[in-house]
Amino acid sequence: MLVLMPEKDYKMNVYRDKGKGFYPITFIISIVTSTSIVLQNYIFTLFAILMLGLLALIISIAKTLNDVKNLGGISISYSTLTIIENEQIDIKMELKHQLFEVLRINKALMISDIGIKISKTIPRKIKNLLTIEILIHGYSGRHQIKGFIIFLEDPFLYFRYRIEILLKESLYIDIIPKQLYMEINVERNIPYISYEAHLSKHKGLGTNILGIREYFPGDDYRKIDWKATARALKLMVKEFETHLYRNVIFIVSIHDKFFLGDPPAIEILLQLLLNLSIRIVESGLNLGIGVITEREILISNKITRHNSKYIYTLLASVTWPLIIEKKSYSSANRIIHWFVNELVGRFCSESCLVVIFMDVIDYLDIENLKRILKELMIRRYILKTFLINPTLIRFITSSIDVEEFKDLNNEINMYKHVVKHFKEFNIVSSIADLL
Repeated sequence: MLVLMPEKDYKMNVYRDKGKGFYPITFIISIVTSTSIVLQNYIFTLFAILMLGLLALIISIAKTLNDVKNLGGISISYSTLTIIENEQIDIKMELKHQLFEVLRINKALMISDIGIKISKTIPRKIKNLLTIEILIHGYSGRHQIKGFIIFLEDPFLYFRYRIEILLKESLYIDIIPKQLYMEINVERNIPYISYEAHLSKHKGLGTNILGIREYFPGDDYRKIDWKATARALKLMVKEFETHLYRNVIFIVSIHDKFFLGDPPAIEILLQLLLNLSIRIVESGLNLGIGVITEREILISNKITRHNSKYIYTLLASVTWPLIIEKKSYSSANRIIHWFVNELVGRFCSESCLVVIFMDVIDYLDIENLKRILKELMIRRYILKTFLINPTLIRFITSSIDVEEFKDLNNEINMYKHVVKHFKEFNIVSSIADLL
């Protein structure tokens, strides 16, 4: 349980507005008071006094609430703040004040990023104790709750009140992505790695054969293993140690546009990265993951099949922005060259395959990719780049609005432009190839 103390842990603001009963009650009081003055009738005068007393009570409640600077200690309880996608978090908030005996709760909202929503609010009131149970669900990643808004009304609906409880430190919720149930041909899209490499290491004529895999168009026919082909009833080829890479780095550059839409592109991207990462480590390869956004950098330790749980932890740590900035460039892309060098130095003590996932937006991004390719080629490392265009991801997996087709067309044109730049190296593919 978390107990929030006033001034130290939270700040409170109270706002008042006219309720549904404001104009009817004001009109009735005005008519009755005017009539009692004109007619000087005992009954009308008594009724006018009662109505004015009611108004005095309403104003007294409003003044008292306006003078309230805090609600004392606020208790927030929850069983966990880490869930799997499609699950819900149950948060209970307890507030105690004498005003809750006369005020009634209308609804409650969160001050948070757009990636989480309240699915249900269950208010309970026992005398001056108000308990609000909030069920929360959202998309994959790390979410921030900056505060809560409670909407209250007096019994006569004369005034509506809005109490803002602003937390000094955000409450963080981690939502772990689920694996996609889809077949991804990783070998075809990410070459130079063998998925049977950890199973055997047979000696050939002076060359280490690390594994057998299915034949793909373009493979050297001299690598065909006829015995394996006969057993599998399809062409199988040998993979040799000198052509394979045991260390793989995933580097992901994410800008704010990935967090827009319903569902947003970030949801699909994190699910896809989870699928790819699990496939990599389960095949006996070493994996390093680096994620860079407009506001943070996340780097994993070396991940193998023995500690693959860290894949889930890292992807659930990608923080959703509170404010989404629409810019013509990506700050994350601007430092991708430095980020690649940082991760290569950390993970690549031997042969290495670097896989970059990024949305190329402008020519500076293309120049960054050129520099990365040149430096990796000098080190004899391999680069593979997947263009992760957010509008294209949403177009393929769900739907987009009519006004977004212009963005989709721009992304497709940029993809063609990038492919043309790197055509001779064959290092660029679209995220659509994996979906």
